[in-house]
Amino acid sequence: MNKFIPLLLVLVALFSISYAQRVGGVGEERPITPEVLKIVREVEPEARTRATFAQFVPISYASQVVAGVNYFVKVDAGNGQFVHLRIYKGFSDETQLVALKTGLTADDELTYFS
Repeated sequence: MNKFIPLLLVLVALFSISYAQRVGGVGEERPITPEVLKIVREVEPEARTRATFAQFVPISYASQVVAGVNYFVKVDAGNGQFVHLRIYKGFSDETQLVALKTGLTADDELTYFS
């Protein structure tokens, strides 16, 4: 029995880390997918009213499970400028541009912002 305690502790720690990333925490930055690109295109017209874009090229995203999903999306706005979008997609399929952060570079990490 005592042999299994260290293994059990490791499994609990791994589960806790994985669970935290899925529920509540912002996950890792990943290349844009067709599914996320479709969500971004839904809010692009509104984003263009909030900031000026020489181009609008979604590059990567991170997500956060809440009462729906927050998508944090890095967009190449052209001329070396990048913009981060925070998009909420509810479980009932409503999509909303919640926030937009300008004046960023390609090196700025996707993190939670309001």
